Order: sequence, then structure tokens, then C-alpha cells
Amino acid sequence: ESRRIKNASDLLRHTPLDLVQLLDVPLGKAKQILDTASRAIVQKTTVTNAMHMKEIELQDPRSVKTGLVRLDNLLKGGLRAGTITEV
Repeated sequence: ESRRIKNASDLLRHTPLDLVQLLDVPLGKAKQILDTASRAIVQKTTVTNAMHMKEIELQDPRSVKTGLVRLDNLLKGGLRAGTITEV
């Protein structure tokens, strides 16, 4: 039955007790396995989201200049159009 676990998403559908039975490992090890898989998915998602946001920024570089060169440079061109900015 453990052959049905092909990736982290499959793995995370199981409880620690399921893994104890499926993989014949102690409960602590099963919890560790799930924790590691969970962290890997979250880390991958975070990197993917950051990359996606950068792509959007590059594709839609609309910005409103503040008139302050240093501030515009720090903001990479000015305030982003279509966003709310608190100063």
C-alpha cells in the first residue's frame, strides 16, 4: 500500500498513525516524515510565489513616480499602480 505514496502531496493525505502502519516506522519517525514533507511543500510554494510576483512586476512595470529620485529608486520606479501604499 505504501507504493501509492508517489509524492509529498500523496504523503500528506495520511495521518502519522497511517504511516506507522504503511511504512512500519515508529510514531515519532512518522511525524518527522510528515513534518519534512510539509516544510518542503511550503518552501517550494513560497519560492514559486516570489518568482511569480517578480514576473508580474517585470511584465507590468506601471508605477507612479513620487518625484523623489532616491525614493523612486528604492521603490524600483515609484509606487506601483493599482496598489494601496501607506507612508
